[in-house]
Amino acid sequence: MKTDRQNGAAAQTNESNGQRIAGRVLRRARRRAAILGWSSLGLWVIAAAGFAAYVWFVLAYLWPMIAVLAEQQQSTPPDLQSRALRVLVHVTPSVTMVWALVWSGLLVLAALATVLYVMTSRRATVREIQAGLADISAQLAALDRSRGG
Repeated sequence: MKTDRQNGAAAQTNESNGQRIAGRVLRRARRRAAILGWSSLGLWVIAAAGFAAYVWFVLAYLWPMIAVLAEQQQSTPPDLQSRALRVLVHVTPSVTMVWALVWSGLLVLAALATVLYVMTSRRATVREIQAGLADISAQLAALDRSRGG
């Protein structure tokens, strides 16, 4: 038959194993939340940079080309006009379409990463609270046992 001391040692070993497992679970949840948080931030930054790059393309490339074509319409040979118009008509919509698809995909990924981050962070917080409550419960049980109750 086991003595109280042996029962207490077994209970303490089980508690320490439980605390180790809970600690690993909490570390894994925190690491997952951190990865999702940084991924979300990175995707939002890339999406913002993509928008800025498109605005730069329009301001630095497209509008000057339109302005030059408008000013020199009379004095430019038809060959150069047709080549510039071809670039304007074919390249600009293609670039815009590809940019719009890539940018909308980035926005969807950034939003998804943000939602996953919030859910994972919330889940990690609940697990930390549960582990804290379990620890408090174990301490109260040990206190109750030490008082002989």
